[in-house]
Amino acid sequence: MVVVGAGIAGLSCAWRLQQAGHDVEVLEREKTPGGRMRSERRGEYLLDRGAQFIASGYRNLHQIADSLGLGHRIENIACTRNAILRDGKLRAGDYDSLGEFLRSDLLSTRAKARLPRLLFEIFRHRRRLDPLCPEKAADIDRDDMASYLRRVVGEEALEYLLAPAFSSTFDSDPEELSGAFALLAIRFLAGGFRLQCFQGGGGLLTRTLADRLSVRIGWEASAVETEAGGARVRYLAPSGEQSVIADDAVVERRREELEDDLIRVTSIMPGVFATNFIRNMDRAMVEAFAGSVGITDLSFDDQGRLSREQNADLQRRLAPMVGDVNAIARAVEYVITQPIDLNIEEIVIRPRKSLPL
Repeated sequence: MVVVGAGIAGLSCAWRLQQAGHDVEVLEREKTPGGRMRSERRGEYLLDRGAQFIASGYRNLHQIADSLGLGHRIENIACTRNAILRDGKLRAGDYDSLGEFLRSDLLSTRAKARLPRLLFEIFRHRRRLDPLCPEKAADIDRDDMASYLRRVVGEEALEYLLAPAFSSTFDSDPEELSGAFALLAIRFLAGGFRLQCFQGGGGLLTRTLADRLSVRIGWEASAVETEAGGARVRYLAPSGEQSVIADDAVVERRREELEDDLIRVTSIMPGVFATNFIRNMDRAMVEAFAGSVGITDLSFDDQGRLSREQNADLQRRLAPMVGDVNAIARAVEYVITQPIDLNIEEIVIRPRKSLPL
């Protein structure tokens, strides 16, 4: 089997496959493995070139570390104090108790009074909110995080409390995250949360994985094609362009390299397949696709989105053209329910002729 990409996802996947008895090769175009979880030393300093910390609740990652004998190399990070800028003044962003938060001047009394609504939402959807099985929340994944939180707790709490917390933690604006993810993340934090790191940097985990695998450094995959004998992986090696037939191929690619793709699924929740498919297109193209499958009466909201019912209808009719979302979900479910699970940042579904599933 061939795994394209020696980041944490690719290395974890390859190691798990190797543990299951498969012959695995990993192709990595960079000069060192690790992707966004690698470290390098510059003089007396150790620099993390991506992920700088992990969390105590990352059970899958902890399980991999323990299996590699690295569990004792994980340590807690000392707590620091955060501040949020409001009206030209830095105000405390960390609170040791509910009373301290209620006495703070970060939010108005009215904004604080709306926050329990968010707790009610978490309680109401508690059966769907499993951070390790996010697909359970598919049917409540309708809005981006900013729109959802603005509706539940208001603009003030979003702007000065929740948006800074999510943006600084996940390096993404709330408009780029989902409302369901907000509930999942808060539920995750409520279960107990400590920031941790690896002694020797985050790259310790990826280096250890790479040392136990066959990783081809400087080999850039250019295409993955399905043939009768399996998956043909074309790549550029130091000696020139080559290809190999594998029983299967696992591809991990970065978002910026896929901006021209027709279909991109940025969640493993099957229910959002059609939603994200449509959100990547302008209104004229949505209407063109809908017309191609016999839907002519479309209604869009103020943000240019279809209703949930029309989305579901369009998803059903487009399935023969763009792929069966249930088949995709089953494939993803298989990967993440193995004894050592994977944290998958992004799943990319390319056109069938390029990367069929």
